[in-house]
Formats: sequence, structure tokens, C-alpha cells
Amino acid sequence: MNEFTIVLVGDQTKEISDELKKVKMVTLNVESAVSTNLKEVLVKTHPQLVIFEAENLDLLKKMVNLATNQIPSVSWAVTGKEADIDSVLAFFRMGAIDFLKQPFVLEDIKRLIQKVLSLENVSKSDHKQETNRSLAFFSTK
Repeated sequence: MNEFTIVLVGDQTKEISDELKKVKMVTLNVESAVSTNLKEVLVKTHPQLVIFEAENLDLLKKMVNLATNQIPSVSWAVTGKEADIDSVLAFFRMGAIDFLKQPFVLEDIKRLIQKVLSLENVSKSDHKQETNRSLAFFSTK
């Protein structure tokens, strides 16, 4: 079974953490963080997915920049009880791969994890193709 690490960022992470315990498709490592310790948690865990609570858009932008600068390949999503369509669109424009509405539905969380795993596979495949092209290019001399 694959190991999958998620960092939950925000003050109200218990609810999603409880739902994540029900996911059996991968072995999950779940860590919690707040804006003040996000960098340390990212360095320690090197997650595949970061889920941010939608609170303050400016703070969210800063935390997303920190996460993506620290781990450029990290996927991230946003969660919240309610968000207007403009906010959700802003999240997607910033690079979010999903918005999870609270209360959480287990199938939505599974779908999100599967999406990240699929993106990782595509990325690995692209890297392998690039490597093969480079090797072919250098071997034709």
C-alpha cells in the first residue's frame, strides 16, 4: 500500500483529520500546521498534499507561496464551510487542485487523494520521457 502524507493547515483541522482516518486506499500520514510553523512541518514531512483552511485570502496566498516554494511539486487544496464562487475561482487561479466543502464527505477526500496520485504518476511519466529523450539525444552523436 502506498504511503501518502497530508499537511492540514488551519485552526480547525480535527474534523478533516477524523475523516482522513477512514481512508483505507493508502497509508496516510497526517500532520497539522498553522501559519507560524508551516515551513518547519513542510520540511519535516515533505507532503504530497497540503490542505489549507479558507480564511483570509491574503494569508492564504502567503502560505501557498511558502508551501510551493518549499516543495514545488506539492499539490494543494482549500477547505471551508462556505465560499462564494469568486473565492473558489481565486483558489483555482492560484493553483489549487480542489475545494472541499465542509462538512467533509469521505468520497470527496478519496477522490482528492486519487487526483494527487494520478498527477504524481503523470509527472513521473513526463520526467521519464524527458530523461529518455535526453538520453536519446545525447546517444545519437
